[in-house]
Amino acid sequence: MSNIANATLQNLHQLERLDKCQDVRRRLEAWRLLDREAKARKRRIALRREQRAKAEAAARRMRRMRAFKSSGARAAAIAGVFIAAAWFSNDFIVWLDSFRHAF
Repeated sequence: MSNIANATLQNLHQLERLDKCQDVRRRLEAWRLLDREAKARKRRIALRREQRAKAEAAARRMRRMRAFKSSGARAAAIAGVFIAAAWFSNDFIVWLDSFRHAF
């Protein structure tokens, strides 16, 4: 082979090596990018799971508070009726007695 052909072949091998090196770099960068995306996805999933758990806990807390408020209101109403009945029982008896004397 001539010197020119030999030099061209060497340059071709160097170009192939550079191309392979660049290809390896590209693949490595693509792998790193995929790894970063996977970590970010895992982080987003964990964050969403945590937010969902907090929202569900808040909803349970609100339901529990509503239940206590409604049961407290019912208990207060029943106690109010009993207190009113005890308070006005004498007046009610007198009123019923007035009907008995009227007929």
